[in-house]
Amino acid sequence: MIAFACAVASAETFRCYASPGIEFAAEPDSRVLERHGYASIFRAYNDVLEEVGLWSDLEAVVFVHQDLQIVDPEFVPKVRRRMLDPSVAVIGVLGANGVRSMAWWEGDEVMGSWKWSSDEGDVNPLHWSNFRAESQSGAHEVDCVDGMLIVLSPWAARELRFDEDLSPGFHGYDVDICFQARARGRRVMIDELKAVHHHPRKVLADRDAWIRAHKAFGRKWEAWIEGAPSAQVAIAQRDRVNPWRRIYPTSAARSS
Repeated sequence: MIAFACAVASAETFRCYASPGIEFAAEPDSRVLERHGYASIFRAYNDVLEEVGLWSDLEAVVFVHQDLQIVDPEFVPKVRRRMLDPSVAVIGVLGANGVRSMAWWEGDEVMGSWKWSSDEGDVNPLHWSNFRAESQSGAHEVDCVDGMLIVLSPWAARELRFDEDLSPGFHGYDVDICFQARARGRRVMIDELKAVHHHPRKVLADRDAWIRAHKAFGRKWEAWIEGAPSAQVAIAQRDRVNPWRRIYPTSAARSS
């Protein structure tokens, strides 16, 4: 049984995007867990894990952002096939290798398969968006995945928890859970799970919270990370250009 979960801050956004996507992808025995009114996505997701970890028939738990819509008719079969490998703990649609900080998009190689729809219309087509020419479509092992969609194996659902000491709110939960899995000898993967992210063009709003989480992440994983930028450098990189430029390219970014 594949479970689906979402931390809902806006019921309207969830109703427009995540809910129909879950309904489209789910099987008759799938279970859907909504978590409303949480100030921390760490706590909301951990509450889900406490529940699903008790289910003997759990095959995977799929965490989706409220503005992420699954559009892949083969979503569940793809997840199920990937989870046949017991070494795989985490699956996503977008990720990176050579990650040296919580700012994973600054890693050496960023790759994924998804479509972005903003308030200005669709920006990138639904295909494997290669940021390096040698990347090929299909599944790839990565250091971490983006939190817009995170699939955890039954092992991960029972053995791992989102680190609530890292941040009181939203930042870093995705990179940290992937690092936890890898520290335990498990693998993190991206696969061609078709999804549309209805994400507005906006810069980082809660700068101070992001810096605090970045520093906490660096302290926790400093033994794993070489050449990590300071929080000030990382935040400057975000402020200098659209922080999602590399992930959600604009026409100007594509031509530069």
